[in-house]
Amino acid sequence: MGLLFKGARMRGVAVGSLAQFKDMNRLISANKIRPVVAEVFPFEQAQQAFEALASQKHVGKVVIKVSKN
Repeated sequence: MGLLFKGARMRGVAVGSLAQFKDMNRLISANKIRPVVAEVFPFEQAQQAFEALASQKHVGKVVIKVSKN
């Protein structure tokens, strides 16, 4: 109950069944579906990536690229 008075938010995400999850991963591996990417940041700009994520203005994934490959 204390969290309610501190302005905390809780979010849930419906992810479907285990069978749907496995099917999704199979389709991603086969390049039949691709995740929506909002923006890609180099590792050196990780702070900006987290700020973009926190702004909640993105549609899709915010990606931090760890290597140059």
